[in-house]
Amino acid sequence: MRLSLDKILHALENRKAEDVHTQEGAIVRNKSFESKLISVSSFVMLVPGLGEAQAERLLGNAINHYDGRAKVEANMEDCLSVLEGVDLKIQHLQAVTEALGR
Repeated sequence: MRLSLDKILHALENRKAEDVHTQEGAIVRNKSFESKLISVSSFVMLVPGLGEAQAERLLGNAINHYDGRAKVEANMEDCLSVLEGVDLKIQHLQAVTEALGR
């Protein structure tokens, strides 16, 4: 059975970092971590009723989303750089046309 994303989010929010399962399988209580990386098995343990296939699919989609965002950000920087170059060329062209119009 597939759980809704709302139920999964609710289950994770209710955990409030009470039990965080590390990759080594140890349970660390009441600790705060910068990294929010979890394994499929930890995800299944944190969310009652979550199946392994759904957990794997959701985590895989999260990775794809994150990777896609990183690519878009890099492309945006490239676009901004190109746009700055175009803007400078337009400014130069305007200056030349103004000078010719005098």
